[in-house]
Amino acid sequence: MGVETAFGIHGGKNPCRRGSIRQTRPGYAEIKVASGLHPDSGAWAFFMREIVKLPRELTPAVSRAIRQTEWTLASDPLATVRSRALRVANTRRSATPAVNLISFLRNRFSRFSFGA
Repeated sequence: MGVETAFGIHGGKNPCRRGSIRQTRPGYAEIKVASGLHPDSGAWAFFMREIVKLPRELTPAVSRAIRQTEWTLASDPLATVRSRALRVANTRRSATPAVNLISFLRNRFSRFSFGA
């Protein structure tokens, strides 16, 4: 028998015991259920739009934040997933141009010898 979270997402098994502190934390059950969903499913799109409140383009960052499991110990799991996802997205966005710049400079100045 499946469990229905506060937002109507159906999960396979009850992720928490009754009376557990985990049930009182906002979004814990929803994130637990979403961790088993495929990112291309309609339920994942609902999870991104209505629960996490981040654009669908950040799906890889959100799924990576969920896999890191730091949200399981946080007092506000949704805020933890959001902040981790945004940090991952910003890191990837800022790292890519730097790598391209470094490779460009190496190719551009490869004929020069710097140092010994």
